[in-house]
Amino acid sequence: MKQEHKRITGMALAGIAGRTLVAAGLAFTAMAPLADRVFTAYAQTSDYNPQANPFQEDKAIDSMATLAIGSASDTRGRVSALFDMLRTSSPTGLKTVSRAGRPPRTAIETVREGGDCGELATVVLAAIDAMNRQDAGIEADAIVVHFRDSPSDEEHMVARALVDGVPLIIDPQAETIGMTKNSSYDVVFRLAPGEAAEMYQREYGDYFRDRGDWSRAMKAYGKALDIFNGDSYVHQNFGVLCEKAGNMAAADAQYEVADSLAPGRYAKDKARGDYNNELSRGDQEYRKGDLVGCIDHFRNALRLGTGLKHDDSATIEEYIDACEQRQR
Repeated sequence: MKQEHKRITGMALAGIAGRTLVAAGLAFTAMAPLADRVFTAYAQTSDYNPQANPFQEDKAIDSMATLAIGSASDTRGRVSALFDMLRTSSPTGLKTVSRAGRPPRTAIETVREGGDCGELATVVLAAIDAMNRQDAGIEADAIVVHFRDSPSDEEHMVARALVDGVPLIIDPQAETIGMTKNSSYDVVFRLAPGEAAEMYQREYGDYFRDRGDWSRAMKAYGKALDIFNGDSYVHQNFGVLCEKAGNMAAADAQYEVADSLAPGRYAKDKARGDYNNELSRGDQEYRKGDLVGCIDHFRNALRLGTGLKHDDSATIEEYIDACEQRQR
């Protein structure tokens, strides 16, 4: 009996592109080309302005600055006074408020309504800037740290002032100036004064991402990377959104940068990106008529997709078999 050759068409290969293949507990999805996908515009409760200055001051912040400057003649005394005014354990200090389900706040909004660590650091930096407008001459920056007993994707931002040539941490959630709320941490990256707004844009990216507004999330993450290009978290999240959009080349590039900045931290995302990229490239090679290239990329996908469900791996193997039959 003559064996019937299975015919593969572009539409048949598109069947892979529309499927979710589960590997190692992760959703490995090969997406349709970017031009074939459209981001959905969701109604928003936030008026996002990528040019907004989160460190803008008002009378309340200016008053803090004036009081801090008047309390001492030296830099350490002045930043210590500022810390005492802002620390969350003080009845009149800032309030710690979860950012879950809401957009990030500026320094002015945080003074009024409270905020998370990044927003509290924004107030500190805004207040120091206000002090410098009164000729305090204080150099400041911020660091993003990871507490060793926290989940790997949880980070904490704190402001610092240079005192006698040594950076002094000003964390309103700590009990003492010079300390963070948790003493055991690793510095993830430093933000120079002109780069600190990166975290505000990053948090807007998270906010839109969590609401399913991928277009605005990409805009906010892109703005964050324009300000500071060394945040692996933003590169990784930007990559995930590129992947959802079907732009596997862009996603893979973002995963590569994230992995270079934080080796191993986003290994699962990089593996998923590599897997999807092989499926996408296999489909492209087939459409060009390069069956050898198509087979090679599908085999690479099988190799990278460790833990694929039997039905999913069987589907890819069927496509490989069909390509091989067409070669005969």
